[in-house]
Amino acid sequence: MLRAGLSLLRRRRLPRRAVVGVPILAVLAVLEWLGRTTASDVADALAFLAIGFAAAIWMSLDVAARRGATERARALGGRLKRFAPELGADLRGRPPWTPGWPPVARACALAFAFLSAAVVGWAALADRPFREVAIHGTYVGWVVLVGALWAVLVAASITLPWLAHELLLEHLRDRTRGHVPGATRRRVAAGVVLLPLLLAVVLPVGVAVALPFLAGAAFLVAARASTWPDAVLLWRDAAGRRGSFHLVSWVAAQLVAVWWGGGLVLLMATGGRAFGAPSSGLTPITDGLGLVASWLAGPAMLLISGVVLVKLREARRFDPAMPCPTSIHVTPAFDVDVDDARREAVDGRFAERGFRVRWAPASSRVEDVPVRLVERVDPRRERTWPRDVSARSLEVPEQLDVLARRDVVQRRRELLSGLGVMVGRAREREYSRGCGLWIAPHLWYVLGICRDTAEAEPEEGTGTVDGVIGLPYHVVLPRAARSHAYALFRCVEVDLIFLEDGVPWSAARTILRALFRHHDLRRARVEATDLPMIPGVRVLVDEHELGGTWGHERYPEPDYDEIAQARVLLLFVDRGGDDEEAPSPTADEDLLIGV
Repeated sequence: MLRAGLSLLRRRRLPRRAVVGVPILAVLAVLEWLGRTTASDVADALAFLAIGFAAAIWMSLDVAARRGATERARALGGRLKRFAPELGADLRGRPPWTPGWPPVARACALAFAFLSAAVVGWAALADRPFREVAIHGTYVGWVVLVGALWAVLVAASITLPWLAHELLLEHLRDRTRGHVPGATRRRVAAGVVLLPLLLAVVLPVGVAVALPFLAGAAFLVAARASTWPDAVLLWRDAAGRRGSFHLVSWVAAQLVAVWWGGGLVLLMATGGRAFGAPSSGLTPITDGLGLVASWLAGPAMLLISGVVLVKLREARRFDPAMPCPTSIHVTPAFDVDVDDARREAVDGRFAERGFRVRWAPASSRVEDVPVRLVERVDPRRERTWPRDVSARSLEVPEQLDVLARRDVVQRRRELLSGLGVMVGRAREREYSRGCGLWIAPHLWYVLGICRDTAEAEPEEGTGTVDGVIGLPYHVVLPRAARSHAYALFRCVEVDLIFLEDGVPWSAARTILRALFRHHDLRRARVEATDLPMIPGVRVLVDEHELGGTWGHERYPEPDYDEIAQARVLLLFVDRGGDDEEAPSPTADEDLLIGV
């Protein structure tokens, strides 16, 4: 019948938008007139459904209006996107960019502070509910606003507990090396959902509303009080202005904005009840959704902030940039009497070279260089480990050099074996995006192996926030191995390693061994010609900087940040081309690799 009426009116040459729009405008006018006399937000819910139904009819019958709305939304998104600055990581530090925040960030912070003061002031000081004032201004506008508020409350009640649950399980997987029992999973799920609801029975709603503000403030204080050697992010806006700021400051700013914004939404939903005032009874739906969202989303925000802070603290605790001296594990031979004088002499000799000493019966760790303290060193056992040493042999500098070199060998072995395991597990998955893996065990803020392009729907075992595939570096690799990787990659000026999907790990391991050899022989910047040619593999070194172009037509460009500054070692599947062969390592040079 409706289509027949439309056909009749179309034959009378009436505009289509008038045919569809006039009844909808009439409905909105009736809602505006009747809504000013309603006494609760139950009527607001019915009006919201009516407005949504009218909008759906408009969009379904007027194709031009639907297309126009889509185009206007895209245009608005494009205009807003121009205000957002481009971001990129600065792994080089050369040339340095001027420290400072983008103007749009400062403007948003000022507007957010003004909005926060207005919302808090109204909830704490106003003697009338906000609905009572708003419906006399524009009822339809109020209905749209309260409908959006309900949608945000429902979304926050679902997504934030889920995110807290996923982050907790991810943290437990890191602690247990990937195995979390099913009973533990159920306890975590029950604790995230049921415990806050039980607290809602005995605590006022103001406690839940205050949790997002406390979470944001705690994270802000922790970030400002930290003295981490932080990563630097670069920014550039549409006007050509540019600068830099620290990574932890950026993470703190995002969390504070999201958490405090969430707190304001909860405060808008609960109103004066957050400050102990009784409910007005005019908004039962908003009050109910606000109460549920406050006790589900508020504790979840605090929990998420705590897990993120723990992740950052763990990353800083295992920071590869921190010095990690050689660790010696001493086991006395059965016929050696170790008195205090001998122990002090041995400890003093090792301390002169900066070595740390651990004595049996303490167990040997993976990063320890094992030695056996004897009365007299047998020359026939000079090449066996644990190595025999005596108080007299330690006075020879060459003996300590051998132990230091052994420490380098062990660190490199642990580095290659650990990375091999991580790459193998990462390649067990199937990916729909990207062409390879980023590897950076020497950077504390890169928690693990990542894809060059994130998946639209990440699989289980991928970091919920950081996109790490599998276990993080600090779980698989000893800190000594990562510390050695930091010193080595800084020396040869390699910031990142990109491994294309088709390149086998055996070839990547050979390239890394050659990189070790180059470090031992030259201790200088590495170029692609310094590394050996492997059949089927192409090695490139890309100096990615602002304004740079990708000069390798045969090879896909990884998903870089456009304004990033980094020097990247790229391992591609060879696609042909004339290249000069680098000299292969000789047997004598291989002795220096130590792996």
